[in-house]
Amino acid sequence: MSHVLEKFQNKTALITGASSGIGQGFAEYLAKQGIHLIIVARSTEKLQHLAEQLQQRYSIRVDCISLDLAKLDAASQLFDTITQQGLSVDILIN
Repeated sequence: MSHVLEKFQNKTALITGASSGIGQGFAEYLAKQGIHLIIVARSTEKLQHLAEQLQQRYSIRVDCISLDLAKLDAASQLFDTITQQGLSVDILIN
């Protein structure tokens, strides 16, 4: 494990745009390091599929939030959802 990321093992990262591309790449990398995830994107189906794969492969917790972050009130909705679910964020990949 990367020395820098060791202190984040069993912590939680919030990754936006996680259903594909670089966001999905970050999700894979951080999951491999033992970091729990909150993954956010518009596609519920893609998020759930990715979450299942990462949970099985790396034995981490993955919470999915389907949200279009381009919408005006999306940041507030994301904050409210995370708060209501009792989650905390240690790393932000946006």
